[in-house]
Amino acid sequence: MRVRERQNHNAETIEIPKIRETEETMVMPAIQEDEILPGDNTANYSIQAMTVVYDYLRAGYAAGHAPDFGLYTVWFCKTLQNWKAIVCTSLRDNRMWEVTYNGDKNEVYLDEYEKTMNMVIPWENR
Repeated sequence: MRVRERQNHNAETIEIPKIRETEETMVMPAIQEDEILPGDNTANYSIQAMTVVYDYLRAGYAAGHAPDFGLYTVWFCKTLQNWKAIVCTSLRDNRMWEVTYNGDKNEVYLDEYEKTMNMVIPWENR
């Protein structure tokens, strides 16, 4: 049972507890505090960021009507006691979430973004 975590353009696979794999997607249930990986490490915070998004999305559906979906970290950065992650899902809704942890206030901020455009810009003679 694995979740792919993508950071700095390097795909890395990490073990996550209690993940159910289906044919179409990987499903990550909410992770309890005692299930978080031990230590102060990037994978630990990345999992917490995915859990924040997962819990937010599942709360928006009526009981038993939430679709199965996977989560992955697109980008992650930690500075001192703070960290920030960009998380996406396997849902085809063009959305991504920025999860920011403020270590000074012990608060998490969740911002939602929607992709509205994708274009190619030639990079010749610049």
